[in-house]
Amino acid sequence: MQKKSDIRIVYCGIQIYFRKVLAEKRKELEESGMKKLKSQQLVCSICGKSVAAEELTEHSKNCRRKMELTKELMKLNKSIEEDVFKASRYFRFINSKAHSAK
Repeated sequence: MQKKSDIRIVYCGIQIYFRKVLAEKRKELEESGMKKLKSQQLVCSICGKSVAAEELTEHSKNCRRKMELTKELMKLNKSIEEDVFKASRYFRFINSKAHSAK
């Protein structure tokens, strides 16, 4: 009976050792993968610029906000242009009425 318990103790010790080795290897692989990812350049799907992978999330947020603001500016610009066109047309209408009244 003594031998079975000794074998179990050795077996458990080996399992613990291999789990430790596997955890260390996993950590090394994750670190090397992160280094590769950080040095990698990715293309932003919004603007098409090449950006470092570690900066992509922040760049995407800023890029999306910039596009939204640009769209809003375009709408306001169009509205202003329409107002200017209506004002000039109304001015011509008033001006032609003034000339025809003379």
